Amino acid sequence: MLIKTQAEITHKQQLNNDTILVRLDLADNLNFTAGQYIIVDIEKNNQLFKRLYSIASPETNQRQIELIIQIVPGGIGSEFFQKAKINQRFNISGPAGHFVLRKNNNNKIFLATGTGIAPIRSMLASYLPKNPKEELKLIWGMRTTESLYLIDEYKNWQKNHSNFSYNICLSREEPQDPVCFKGHLQDFINLNKSSLISNTTDFYICGNRDMTEEIKNLLISLGANPQQVYFEKF
Repeated sequence: MLIKTQAEITHKQQLNNDTILVRLDLADNLNFTAGQYIIVDIEKNNQLFKRLYSIASPETNQRQIELIIQIVPGGIGSEFFQKAKINQRFNISGPAGHFVLRKNNNNKIFLATGTGIAPIRSMLASYLPKNPKEELKLIWGMRTTESLYLIDEYKNWQKNHSNFSYNICLSREEPQDPVCFKGHLQDFINLNKSSLISNTTDFYICGNRDMTEEIKNLLISLGANPQQVYFEKF
């Protein structure tokens, strides 16, 4: 059941040249599970538009959430959040979606490109403090080092949780950091398939439709159990 409530912008942060983080205080508890999304009501020219945004913050705070939003020229949602001011209020509803962690002892690999990192950040920030025993790995695809954001979070997770590690795939730049890899997610998976693919590993994929479908099919072709590949397309 969707909860309808009012949201107020309390923080905006430019993450890179076309991505912002927005923090919202909510009038009511949202009761979301990490990985789910909200529906934002946007009024423009006397018309009501609805846009979907994954929650990027941990489920431990149900009255305050964060969104990671890519600014797309001409996008209704992009334009709204780019111009929105601190203390501005609007209506949202949620939570929605089934892209959530499965409760099992399988190792978990998270694969994201761009702002597909949002629901995965929510999952990891919610789950890691519970000190799970399984291995958790994040593989994030971006274009250049300059486009990266919130890297200190991932570094701290790796420092404080021995079962967490991350790699970044840079498609348009030769990396300097040893955690970075030159190429796309597909290249990284093919190169490391023997250590990644296992019948005791769950895969969580989030990104644009083409990328998500391609990664899903690649994992299955390499031996991943289709029932253990979960994804969110946008």
